[in-house]
Amino acid sequence: MVEHIPRKTGVIMISTVLLMIIISAGCIGFDQQKSNNISEPVQCQIAASSEKIVTINETHSNSKVCAKPGSTITIQLKENSRTGYQWQMTASPGLEIVDEGVRWFDENDLPTTIVGIKAVHEWKISTKEPGIQTIKAILRRPERVTGSESVFNLNVVVE
Repeated sequence: MVEHIPRKTGVIMISTVLLMIIISAGCIGFDQQKSNNISEPVQCQIAASSEKIVTINETHSNSKVCAKPGSTITIQLKENSRTGYQWQMTASPGLEIVDEGVRWFDENDLPTTIVGIKAVHEWKISTKEPGIQTIKAILRRPERVTGSESVFNLNVVVE
């Protein structure tokens, strides 16, 4: 036997369920949003400003750079592009890679054969948005991913 729920009670129950769905829908993903706001003091190993261009290399991997919006950071990473190994860099949206095409040979590390000539890949990165920004570069051949590539990471605190 099926019980009959009064119409008014049914409408209230459906309204309550719909209200709960609407309220919870606004909260979905709230925990997953990553805030890049700076809420506590951050210790940086390197400081950049709009007056001072900072140059970073492999030895600074996993470091923190503090910078003001509009600052420029130069990153120079050694690669052997003749054998296909090149750095591929990405930056978070609060940073802009303004110049990434510069490669030059390292005169201090010239081998006797042309195959082993090491180059330096240089990027100029401009800070745009406040917050904790990230730069990641992977040294690999474009057609090959092995999982054991060299990785360069840099956190840029723009404040």
